[in-house]
Amino acid sequence: MHVVSREAPVIPIVPPSPRAASDVASRSDDELMTLAAAGMLAAFGEIVGRYERQVRSLCRKMLGTDAAADDVAQDVFLEIWRTCARYEGRGQFRSFLFTTARNRCLNATRRRVATVPLETAGEAHAAIGAAPDQVEALLAAERRQRMGRLVERLPPKLREAIWLRFGAELEYDEIAAVVDRSTEAVRTRVCHGLRRLRQLMGGAGRDDDANDRSWP
Repeated sequence: MHVVSREAPVIPIVPPSPRAASDVASRSDDELMTLAAAGMLAAFGEIVGRYERQVRSLCRKMLGTDAAADDVAQDVFLEIWRTCARYEGRGQFRSFLFTTARNRCLNATRRRVATVPLETAGEAHAAIGAAPDQVEALLAAERRQRMGRLVERLPPKLREAIWLRFGAELEYDEIAAVVDRSTEAVRTRVCHGLRRLRQLMGGAGRDDDANDRSWP
């Protein structure tokens, strides 16, 4: 077993080795945190492997840029690494993780104005004559960005509920734990957020965007 002090300045944002992966892959999140608290890099690497995509996706939705998302996601896992010895378990790791991510994103937005990048003219012209799959990828990216701009127009509580549900892919009870509200209140926020988005999209004529699984 390879161990390291929790005081180490660098955390293992890399997948564990195949042998170590076989030892930790079947462990629960709480068990992995216990092992990480003892200094097992493979355990923490497994945590990162399980949740990096979702954390980064949430950060990207809330902050608007890949660069900002990368920075905050790194900070999130650094915070988890530093506090793993104080984690109490009880099967609430996802709520703990995404509460940390949410708070880091909110702190970041207080220091900067989050913007969603617009399609440039050069990118649009580059699509002419491109292969069909490249054109489809460009169109999908444009739809995601358009939807992202619409979500940014929602009231803060509705916007947060939409990002947590569709960006971080959390269940309603997990979102409830993150925002400290009842599950029913979260369902209501998501419902109102989706209804408002449909209004912003202009009604039934934009149902193709509403049904696009790539959004928000």
